[in-house]
Amino acid sequence: MLIAKILTVDIIKYWSLFCVPLAILLFVLPCRMSIRHQARWMMVLLVCGIKGIVYEQFGGNALAPNLPEGLVWLWNWADDGMFFLVLFSLVWWVRKGRAWILPILAWGLALWGQVAGTISPSVREIELTYPNLPLALDGYRIVQVSDLHCSSATRRWRTQAVVDRVNGLDADLVCLTGDYVDGMVADRSDDLLPLRELQAKDGVYCIRGNHEYYLDRDAWRNWFAAQGFRFLANECVFPHAGLALAGVPDITGFQHHCDVAPDVRGAFAVATNGEFRILLQHRPNGAEENCREAGVDLQLSGHTHGGVAPFVCELIRRHNGGFSRGVYRFGDSVLHVSPGCGQWAGFPMRFFNPSEITVLVLRSKWADSSAVEARMRARFERKGVYDFVIPGGSRDTARIESRDEASRSELKVGRLVRHLGGETCPEGAISVRLNAPADACIYVELDWAGSRDCNVVTNWANGVWTVRVAKKREKGVPDVLSISAEALDARAGQVSYDHGVRTPTTEPNCRIFVEDWRHLRWLENKKAIAESGGEFDLVMIGDSITHRWQRQDNGYPLEDEPAYAKLKRGRRVLNLGYSGDRTSDLLWRLEHGELDGYRAKVISLMIGANNTPDPKEETAKGIRKILDLILLKHPESTVLLNAILPIGSKGSAKPARRSEVNALIRGFADGQRVRWVDFSEEMPDPDGSNRSRFEDGVHPNGAGYEIWLKALLRELGDRGI
Repeated sequence: MLIAKILTVDIIKYWSLFCVPLAILLFVLPCRMSIRHQARWMMVLLVCGIKGIVYEQFGGNALAPNLPEGLVWLWNWADDGMFFLVLFSLVWWVRKGRAWILPILAWGLALWGQVAGTISPSVREIELTYPNLPLALDGYRIVQVSDLHCSSATRRWRTQAVVDRVNGLDADLVCLTGDYVDGMVADRSDDLLPLRELQAKDGVYCIRGNHEYYLDRDAWRNWFAAQGFRFLANECVFPHAGLALAGVPDITGFQHHCDVAPDVRGAFAVATNGEFRILLQHRPNGAEENCREAGVDLQLSGHTHGGVAPFVCELIRRHNGGFSRGVYRFGDSVLHVSPGCGQWAGFPMRFFNPSEITVLVLRSKWADSSAVEARMRARFERKGVYDFVIPGGSRDTARIESRDEASRSELKVGRLVRHLGGETCPEGAISVRLNAPADACIYVELDWAGSRDCNVVTNWANGVWTVRVAKKREKGVPDVLSISAEALDARAGQVSYDHGVRTPTTEPNCRIFVEDWRHLRWLENKKAIAESGGEFDLVMIGDSITHRWQRQDNGYPLEDEPAYAKLKRGRRVLNLGYSGDRTSDLLWRLEHGELDGYRAKVISLMIGANNTPDPKEETAKGIRKILDLILLKHPESTVLLNAILPIGSKGSAKPARRSEVNALIRGFADGQRVRWVDFSEEMPDPDGSNRSRFEDGVHPNGAGYEIWLKALLRELGDRGI
């Protein structure tokens, strides 16, 4: 045990003392100098080497000296210069002459490294793009500060400089990822006090690094708590809508029997609503596993000091999971390893590796309208047509044939077009599966008579886009689907023939990227939320019936209904209606940002008209899930649950089916947080037709929206809105 201690702890504390005989053997004795000069060199080297002993006896210890700042800085420089002298002597045999060059190089390099290691850190901004980032988090600014290592060599002045820089960065969130101080509370607490001044819109959060467990750990724990620092130890908080932030303690605490073991999956156990997950973990080890098994979207780590210098970077990388500095990607997840803001007093040098305060800006891949415009232009740049052929006499197999022989195996995500002519299409659905990224843009167009009777659903799950086209049995409809190639590459996957396949009503289904108008409306709503100041009197959620409060042509708004202008008079109103949405489509939108970033006094929900083919119980389940999500995200809002309108002609089964769904969902209203609003009986004409109050038998006209307006105004008036 004694030998083990000498070879570990004592070498760490007194490694410079071991360098003294090495420097004498490799440099002093081989040099052609007088005995007097050799004796002087030995004395100089001995003074350099006893640094650890002096620190231990008169000022703290070798790991955390407590002497005047200038003396510590000078002694560190002298000691590090001796270390480089030993290294240079190994590669430059002094007997070759010009030995005087080695001390100049050694102490010159030590001076350079120490200045680089102690000056105030620079600021670096990095944008991280995610395909499915919630809208409320686009542009979110996270400032990471790591490895400050406040000590007698870098005191309060440097801590204050770091704090001043951070406070000037307009941070939404500040994350401190460990190793704040080297020393005792009585000596160093005043040097850390400026950290209390750190400011961010959504708060400052911390985790413990390995150095928090070496010296005076219990006193430091009490001091940080008394100063109001928020440490996360296997805990998860929600500082912003759609964001889950978790932190774990360093493994050193568990090894020293003074803290719990890090548990990433346990920390995120309460994040169950699809939040964007950020993990604070001091060491970068296991980052890929955290992203894969715990669903971490962004891990922030430090500990490595960026690799310190090129000649030791590879060694540091091997002991930290292969990571040293910067951004590492695992699919859609990201690890950022901070090079740190300071340097440990035991080796206070950096080479080609500046200290850094990092600003991480979260970006949605489709948050900028320029991305949409580029995608729209790309549609016309790449041509080539693919046929999905269902062989005659077979219902269960299909193959992909390319008209372009050179790109037979490649499908560039496309437009689904059905042409007139051909044989009878069996009842059921055609399912096309494409191995494309989640942000792929699937354009779907149906081009044949009666295409309104066809249902098109797109969904991304488990790395695969699925496009389903379902149509009733109808003569004169072909069994060939042509797909026009687009700019985005994706490998053609399996094409299968499914019978009556529809996305379940309770499973989110992405249609935002199906058509350009959907994506542009999504961006417009995001902009409206950002410019609103986060406050709305009324938010309207639904399908085309809600959408058409704003008059539109193929999804593009033209002018508002007169009733909508009355509704907005003196009120802040947000319309989140999208034509064609089923409950599954609406769920995806709500889970990806359309409930985030604002507060609403009243939320109006009407959905389910496009779910008529689904069993009434399944439609009700989908509406229940949507309602629960709204109540979770907006606990202070009143929700107006509107009855589904009796769309359809007299004698049709559709009004009856919707009445059955209304009977089920009416029970979801409690009369307090959820209010039942039913004006459906006022919509049909006395003879049961939809001529006077419906524009096309499906959507209300001006008179129909006036009826809905009266119902809404009654509810808003009760709440003084």
